[in-house]
This record gives sequence, C-alpha cells and structure tokens, in this order.
Amino acid sequence: MAAIIISFIAGAVAATIGLVAFGVHLANKNGKE
Repeated sequence: MAAIIISFIAGAVAATIGLVAFGVHLANKNGKE
C-alpha cells in the first residue's frame, strides 16, 4: 500500500514540476517576442 502512495506522490510532484517548467517556458517565449 505504501508503494502505491509513494508512486502517487512522486507522480503528482513530477506533474507539478512539469507544469511549472512549461509555464516558465511559455513566459520566456512571450517575453522574448
């Protein structure tokens, strides 16, 4: 059970980091143009 919870948390963290990185990428793209 713990492994499932850890995997879920790891997935949520990875998704959050991905969204933040994507947002920063868009912000930088808009800033340059």
